[in-house]
Amino acid sequence: MLCAMESIFLRCSYIFVGGCTHLLSDYSPHCSKLSLTMFTNAKNTSILGGNFTVNTRDEETHGIAQVMNMLKIYISPGAMHDSAVRSDVPKCHEDTRVAIVEKLCVWRLSAGRPFLWMYGPAGCGKTTIAQTIAEKFDNDGTLAASFFFSRSAPGRPSSKDQFVATIAYQLCLALPNFHSHISRVLLDNPAIFNKSLSKQAGELIIKPLKAFAASHTDTVFTPRVILIDGLDECAPSESQKEILDVMAHCQRQSPIPLMFLISSRPEAIIRTCFSHGSLGPLTEVVLPGAEGASRWSEVKFNLCPNRAWSLNSTPPRSLAPCPMRFPK
Repeated sequence: MLCAMESIFLRCSYIFVGGCTHLLSDYSPHCSKLSLTMFTNAKNTSILGGNFTVNTRDEETHGIAQVMNMLKIYISPGAMHDSAVRSDVPKCHEDTRVAIVEKLCVWRLSAGRPFLWMYGPAGCGKTTIAQTIAEKFDNDGTLAASFFFSRSAPGRPSSKDQFVATIAYQLCLALPNFHSHISRVLLDNPAIFNKSLSKQAGELIIKPLKAFAASHTDTVFTPRVILIDGLDECAPSESQKEILDVMAHCQRQSPIPLMFLISSRPEAIIRTCFSHGSLGPLTEVVLPGAEGASRWSEVKFNLCPNRAWSLNSTPPRSLAPCPMRFPK
């Protein structure tokens, strides 16, 4: 019997996740458990020969790096709020835009309507507010991902091509062990990045989120925010609707509560999605310029804190507030 077992196991290689207390206690300090059904009722058993691999945290770290390196090929690093190309972007002064920042924080804490659309004309401060909020939510651990579109800023994307991969990459950083669920998708379908946006989202966001939630059944998940700024800068315009449709589908299908903060100009195709489409009942609208008379004084203080302009003086022509036109 023992000889037969020896011949069976002589050339075998076992991978032990965490290790083994009884059989390999002297082999590695990392060993702790072994669960092999073939040894359930075994007594006085010896294992001779064989190749043993102890899989410890180093192996886990290698797995994370492998998945992240695969994703990195298809992401847009400059689209993330903490990317190097965004290191010098303006942020709200601590004493400005207080009302709007507080409103966005209340929206996130209330876990009410899952979509919030922050819109206004060019130059009214949408991206500055979005950057401030992204950093704030990142610091308190509630930001899942961010994506900043731009047609003119260097290093930032203006197409949908890298959108899903960039969101998935950040989810790997935000959710512990999320990468293991994405790795299966990448191994099974390495051409996923050449598929439609909805297919990519299903495989790289929805499916891994469901697997992640299934492995954390005892966890109460805090709502996580995905922030998208400058959606109107995504070209062609049809892609803007496609992104909103995909994000709405992700929100409905995700077992983990997701909230989406979208910032853009009120372009027709986006306005239609939020006012007449399926997103309408889900959306809370915030106007960045709705803080009334304090708006000009805030802009003046933020841009030129050392200039002694009177609050009652006429703003310079180049800094005059943009005319506000919002959809009904």
